[in-house]
Amino acid sequence: MVYQEFAYTLIAGIIQGITEVLPVSSSGHLIIVSEIFDHSLTLSEIAVLHLGTLVAIIIVTKDKFKHLKNPKVLFNILLSIIPAGVIGFFFDDLIEETLHGILVITLSLIFWGIVMILTDQRTKKSKFKINEINEITPKESIIVGLGQCLAFIPGTSRSGITTLFGIFSGISPDTALSFSFLSGIPLIAASGFFSVIDMISEKENTMNLPSILIALITSLVTGIIAGILLKKFIKKGILTVCGVYRIILAIVLFSVFLL
Repeated sequence: MVYQEFAYTLIAGIIQGITEVLPVSSSGHLIIVSEIFDHSLTLSEIAVLHLGTLVAIIIVTKDKFKHLKNPKVLFNILLSIIPAGVIGFFFDDLIEETLHGILVITLSLIFWGIVMILTDQRTKKSKFKINEINEITPKESIIVGLGQCLAFIPGTSRSGITTLFGIFSGISPDTALSFSFLSGIPLIAASGFFSVIDMISEKENTMNLPSILIALITSLVTGIIAGILLKKFIKKGILTVCGVYRIILAIVLFSVFLL
């Protein structure tokens, strides 16, 4: 049991770090890992994993923090997180009960994988009206915010959907990604905070110190690596690579779990 818990914590930390940043769906992957290990994430594990990826995204995005001095940028970030914040606060439990299944993950992986591939091919021939974060208007922020609501569906990917909706609204891919990271920081922090609150209220503390350190370090390190790669290759076909991966993963899931 000790070795199984160690393996689960290690794999969950690695997967959380990579998939929270890359547009391949962290929730979808963690549900799959839970199915394989027959072990659902505890509140303490969720809180620690969120902390690791939160710090990773902050480190990767720190060069964009200069824009936060601009009240207009802060207002646009607020606009982009309000829709998802409201839905998460009121409907999180309902979404978890109804949508966290392999079929939903499979369909979502395929659909958004195809959209990513098509979008990536189109952006190579496109010119964008917005190429800096401080050029983003409330209109684009609301569009990104509405897209962010879809991230509650497992298999979607918060970073992926917000980047895609940013591109759809006329923001260049690298700027859309940076805005996605900045708008994701308060949402990930809030999610981790509420996990801690739930953990305290339910007096649940099932993780020992080694497990906490493993989950924190692996999600942090892999999150940083994934963030650097995504920023470097966002204009060089990484959305296509992630889209193809999503489709392959969906086919494997369908074959293993549904057939």
